[in-house]
Amino acid sequence: MKPDYKNWIPKGMMFSLIAGTALSLALLLVFGVFGIGVSGNRRIRHCWIEI
Repeated sequence: MKPDYKNWIPKGMMFSLIAGTALSLALLLVFGVFGIGVSGNRRIRHCWIEI
C-alpha cells in the first residue's frame, strides 16, 4: 500500500499558521475588545457591586 501524501503539510507551515492565528487573536483582544492604545482608556471596566 502506497502512502498518501495529498493532505501532508510541513511542520513549519503548521507552526506558522498556529502562531499567526494566536497572534491575530491576541491583537484582536488587546485592540478590539479592551480598546487599549486606541482611545487611551479601556472599554471593559470591572463592575464592583456595593452592598
